[in-house]
Amino acid sequence: MFAHVVNIFPIPTVGEFMNRKIIIISLLALIVFPQLEAISIVAQDKIKVTATIWALASIAREVGGDRVDVIAIVPIDSDPHQYSPKPSDIELVRSCDLFICIGREEFINMLGEGGGVRLEWNDWINAGVEVKNENPHYIWLYPPNVKIVAEVIAKALATIDPINMDYYIGKAAEFKRKIDDLNNWTREIIYEMNVKNNNIVLAASHFEPLIEYLKLPIIDVLIRGEEKAVGPIDIVRVEESLRKFNVKLIVTSIVERDGDEGRLAAQLSEDTGIPIVYLYPSPRSSSDNYIEFIKYNTAIITGALAASLSSKAEASREETNIKSLYLTLSTAMLAIAVIILIMMLQRASR
Repeated sequence: MFAHVVNIFPIPTVGEFMNRKIIIISLLALIVFPQLEAISIVAQDKIKVTATIWALASIAREVGGDRVDVIAIVPIDSDPHQYSPKPSDIELVRSCDLFICIGREEFINMLGEGGGVRLEWNDWINAGVEVKNENPHYIWLYPPNVKIVAEVIAKALATIDPINMDYYIGKAAEFKRKIDDLNNWTREIIYEMNVKNNNIVLAASHFEPLIEYLKLPIIDVLIRGEEKAVGPIDIVRVEESLRKFNVKLIVTSIVERDGDEGRLAAQLSEDTGIPIVYLYPSPRSSSDNYIEFIKYNTAIITGALAASLSSKAEASREETNIKSLYLTLSTAMLAIAVIILIMMLQRASR
């Protein structure tokens, strides 16, 4: 007598097989999809941008928005002309997706190769940036050029992240509109402060682009280029210009206050009684944006000019030529004018 055999592993029908296949695929999906999600998150990581100076970093931040992570090599309070890179700076260049430089930094060759995409001197010139007298400061201290710089950066970011190309192009267009608004703002401030035709002497050529942008007359420049030494004959020439053309201010860089440029500017001021004004070659902090940076410098220069005019008028009324009194009055009036202008800026930004 044969026992009845029960098949505990029945052969599935075609329909049952398909159902089981669907179940297996669904289980696999639970395992695989989180992996795909992780890959998607990695793909959405911010683009790493390294710039040599904070002025370029601030422009990259405007264009890249929340899709970029931006850092600059030269610290805010350091002079780029004297900066020596650290090993960590070289790693910042090697590991970034986009490296942005002027292309004329003294230390640029010390950084080596690196950066998935590099933007440098030829990129700016080929895009139409206007540079006079080989002065590299025109790239970031002349706002009309900065509009072109923003376009070049937007195209580079779109090359790295083509899916978000429209985002970068749109951010660049938005930033260019801010530059247009800045143009109107600076013209209004110059007009309202009545300082348009006041002569200026530059201790060095750094701020030539900015002063030209503000349409203020530059009478002379003491130091033209880092490689050009200044001798007694140059100092005599500039002091003659200061007196002959009724110059109101000597402009120098705040990061050069204790360097040769600051020392020479102090000598000119002491010999002629004409006050010095210190401007910022790059944003005052890593959180400042480019528009704030230019507005702050504009406030300083217009406030200083207004103070100089007021103090000279006061000295003329009192018929005094005491240099110390003049400088004291000039410094006090300068401080008051700058504070008022900064308050105006803060109100306007709210």
